[in-house]
Amino acid sequence: YRLPAVPVTPVPEQVPQLLVGAMADVAIERAARIGDGFLSTQNAHQVPFLVAWERLGRPLDEARIYAGQWAVVAEDPERTWARIGRHALYQLNEYIEWGAFGPPADIPRFTDPSQIVESGAYLLWDADTAVRELTALLRERPQIKDVHFWAQLPGEPVDSGSERIQFLASKVVPQVRANLRAQG
Repeated sequence: YRLPAVPVTPVPEQVPQLLVGAMADVAIERAARIGDGFLSTQNAHQVPFLVAWERLGRPLDEARIYAGQWAVVAEDPERTWARIGRHALYQLNEYIEWGAFGPPADIPRFTDPSQIVESGAYLLWDADTAVRELTALLRERPQIKDVHFWAQLPGEPVDSGSERIQFLASKVVPQVRANLRAQG
């Protein structure tokens, strides 16, 4: 697209970063070529991004990944999933309809929330699992600058999403930070 120049005021103190998300190989290559950072939708796409980044002659220590986690973190994640899985069902089927995972006619829709977990599209983590997984991920990939989660799924009550974010902030984040500090 070509759009006319738009004045931006106030003028930013620094040029905003262009963060690009991608899942297909050609799109991951484009993200590495034109982006200032990579929005990963699931961790599996991070290694291909880093390979593309390096192949383009860009130093690995300058790569930046913003790692989206499709995980439900809760004291009892299975019970939470039973309550909110239908919202993820709607979300993923809409993404499929939009072509996010390939041609919509070629991608089967999920018919039950349990299929989403079985496929690995969403992970169910208690606090210990979340701490272990996130600590390992952040140790393995120093290029990760941010980890983020869905605060609320489409149609999910605000209180439900807020409860999960509070759990994450109080039971997981402090322990992950402590583990990473202990690493040195």
